[in-house]
Amino acid sequence: LGTKTSLRPPALRNAMSADCYVPPTEMQLILGIFLIIAGFLSFLPQYVVIIHGKSSLGLSYQMLGMGVMASAFTSVNVGMLNWPKVTCCWQQHQGLSMCLGNNLSFMQLFFAYLWNFVLFVLYIIYCRPVSPNFKAADARAAKARATKVLFGIIAAFLTTCLTGLFLYYGEGVNGWRIELYAKIFGYIGAVLNGSQYLPQIWTTFKLAGPGSLSLVSLFIQAGGQVLIFYFQAGLYHNPPSTWLPQVFAFFEMTGILLMCLFFAIRARLTDTPNRRPSTFSVIGEP
Repeated sequence: LGTKTSLRPPALRNAMSADCYVPPTEMQLILGIFLIIAGFLSFLPQYVVIIHGKSSLGLSYQMLGMGVMASAFTSVNVGMLNWPKVTCCWQQHQGLSMCLGNNLSFMQLFFAYLWNFVLFVLYIIYCRPVSPNFKAADARAAKARATKVLFGIIAAFLTTCLTGLFLYYGEGVNGWRIELYAKIFGYIGAVLNGSQYLPQIWTTFKLAGPGSLSLVSLFIQAGGQVLIFYFQAGLYHNPPSTWLPQVFAFFEMTGILLMCLFFAIRARLTDTPNRRPSTFSVIGEP
């Protein structure tokens, strides 16, 4: 009698008792905020190209889908491994700035998911017939495929999050199943992220040019991979599943940029447009 039994699940009780607030260093704070803002700015030219041109021709929906899923799973990975920091936001009644500062590593990856998600939605909206080789029926079929992929990704993301919360409610933050679960999805995200641009390489090769792919965005994002690698590995010491994909993505992006440069030089030397006629459906199957 007289003893209060907490109705909170073990995970939340553990999070409350842990020293879950770790003030970020000045470098972590500056670079974390910079990466979040720069992430949006790196996607902005691609958004503008699609909206202004009213076409997503030249983008691979497989590449976009892999990007959304990879960033979603990587966010789940870091979020689960740092869940006590997340719960600190409401358990210690932190303000917005303190909460964001305590979760910069997670927030940087979550916003990367958001920017990728918006790009995929724009791809679907502007998947339109814009050439004789890509007619209305082709656009409808491509849009339907991409929409199914997007809803499948959303369902997988929600299922992953709910399963993670279920494990926390059952075991607490130190359960070995939680760490294993987080790492599994971290490595799945790493594989997807590391191979994300392979479909785009094939699409760009078949089109013999960038199409609606923004080379400005690609160039900025290639440089951003280096900063993300340093932020996640050097400053926060996250496991390889978090930062190794950035290494692969950097080389793949660089390969696409060099490919587009080659096609541009070839087009100028041969005095032909930077695109060859083809019956290939760029937005459809690669």
